[in-house]
Amino acid sequence: MPVRDPEPSRQPSSPRPSSQPPSRPTELSRQPEPNSHPIPDERKVMGSDDPPDERVIYSERFQGVHFDFRGKSIFTRYDRCEFVKCTLLIDQATEQLAFTACVFQDCNIDKLQPDEARGLYVVDNFFERPLDERRTDFEIRLAHALAARKAKDAKP
Repeated sequence: MPVRDPEPSRQPSSPRPSSQPPSRPTELSRQPEPNSHPIPDERKVMGSDDPPDERVIYSERFQGVHFDFRGKSIFTRYDRCEFVKCTLLIDQATEQLAFTACVFQDCNIDKLQPDEARGLYVVDNFFERPLDERRTDFEIRLAHALAARKAKDAKP
């Protein structure tokens, strides 16, 4: 009875192993680095048990943008952003939203109230009065200053 080789014989069309390493890595010869992390499969969908990603938006300028945060868990932090002529809609169901060192110019809000229970953080923000209101105030102060100067010049 003939003895069988435990390894099947190579097919003539398959490449023969080389004693020298290939000059550049190929797809088949690529080995993971010892301390590398496995690459997640992008086709997997995040489960409902996983927390959503938190976004940090830094030093952006928003002009004329409509933000509707009503009834949502946002998981977003705005740091040193500028909001000009924006509309921000926030209600009692809004959660996980932070504004730090932001400037609000001519927006529909004049203050934000922090609420740690809902995850609303508001720190060092600046609210400028609407442009029309500031212009009216300037005109009134200018008129008073001119009237005072005229009155002072009129006295002998």
